[in-house]
Amino acid sequence: MKILGTTQSLCPVCLKPLEGRYESEEGAVFLTKTCKEHGAFLTAIADSEDDYLRWTANPSINIPPKKAITEGLAGSCPLHCGTCQEHLQTACCVLIDVTERCNQHCPYCFAKAETDGSGSNGPGEPTLDEISRKYDLLLELGEERPFNIQLSGGEPTVRNDLPEIIRMGKDKGFEFIQINTNGRRIAREDGYAQILKNAGASVAFLQFDGTSDAIYQALRGEPLFAMKKKAVENCRKAGLPVTLVPTVVRDVTISAI
Repeated sequence: MKILGTTQSLCPVCLKPLEGRYESEEGAVFLTKTCKEHGAFLTAIADSEDDYLRWTANPSINIPPKKAITEGLAGSCPLHCGTCQEHLQTACCVLIDVTERCNQHCPYCFAKAETDGSGSNGPGEPTLDEISRKYDLLLELGEERPFNIQLSGGEPTVRNDLPEIIRMGKDKGFEFIQINTNGRRIAREDGYAQILKNAGASVAFLQFDGTSDAIYQALRGEPLFAMKKKAVENCRKAGLPVTLVPTVVRDVTISAI
């Protein structure tokens, strides 16, 4: 293998920092690393060495943050949590959690959201003023252009003031605001997708695990395919772009390899 560059990586088992090497073999690029305790690991990075070199030659991918938010010890990154003075690049897309509530009850949930689709603000949710201050901090920390914004939770559409949150972000200069959503409210309320679009939403980042109710029954605890199709259709009518976001589970959404 030909070594194209090095980076700091982690052992996927014990999470100790390791040197990673970008290596080319037969035109493809791999990240290789070796842990003294757990052995060697290899991950495919790019099918084309030319594509990899062209991408890494772009100086805009390594723009350091304007200032640190936390103070890290020398050599502690990435074990130290937070944007410290050792960070090599700033963010591209920033996720803002606007609620811990959800109108769906999946058997498991990475956000550990509370099932509540009432629409009123729940305990501990950021107020509009607090979200405004988050936006302002991101503008202060941003690059030459504002970050992309991803409004998430929980399920952000349970907040009746979500259009105000979107509009506030657009008014402050954030050009791209996407909504992480299960699509439930978009499907059930005719015109809601249009409200989000009119407020300035750029795209619905739609939970979409597959095209059979058996998949949703396994992952979400109920048949949802018809609802997902309705959400997509309502977004189409409103001119709101949709990105389909599947949860990939072996033997559920894909066959065992």
